[in-house]
Amino acid sequence: MRKIVASCFVLLLVGCGSTLRLPSDEERRLNDEISLILKNNAGAYYTVQSGDTLWAIAKKHNTDVDTIVRLNPETLKGSTHTPLVTGQTLVVPAAQVNNGSPEDLIPSDSGFIWPVRGQVLNNLGKSGINIKSQQGVDVRAVKSGRVIQTLEKMEGYGKVIIIKHADGFSSLYGYNSEILVKDGQTVKQGDVVAKVGQTGRAGQPQLHFRLFKDNEPVNPLNYLP
Repeated sequence: MRKIVASCFVLLLVGCGSTLRLPSDEERRLNDEISLILKNNAGAYYTVQSGDTLWAIAKKHNTDVDTIVRLNPETLKGSTHTPLVTGQTLVVPAAQVNNGSPEDLIPSDSGFIWPVRGQVLNNLGKSGINIKSQQGVDVRAVKSGRVIQTLEKMEGYGKVIIIKHADGFSSLYGYNSEILVKDGQTVKQGDVVAKVGQTGRAGQPQLHFRLFKDNEPVNPLNYLP
């Protein structure tokens, strides 16, 4: 009986017909690097969108393709030519967002500016981005439009503002500490509409930002400068 139990225990450890493979020093180093990136909010998980390329993803996060390949050995198999699959998850360094002073804000080709200066903590694809900032920093309208809704307490996102823009676009600003506009108010691009906070489920001062096109969510990084 003891021999049977011992045999079962060994099978649980190594699997039927397989051998136990311990991680190499390189694998441990890579795992430690990924863990450190995520722990320090210096990186995030990125969900591949339709039409994405490795080079476009690297550009969005101010990094190079070799770094992304190194951080995703299983998914990209050590090659920059491994095809990307829509919906797969990649570990990426966080983008460094430098949107300058209000006077220096230059819109993207799509006509948008950054809502706040900071580091992109999380790129959630169509579910938006979280931008690290400091408590009370100005949050600016990314484009001219009309405030269609302000919420003092939206579940998960705290104080929220939604602005409707031309061409079917709308933008959402969450985790704010203070809302400075009212429903129905017209705002110009760059106007201060809120103050950065950590309301809702935010664990530190940051802005949760989303963008919609024809009421459908889109990845903000595809439209911001």
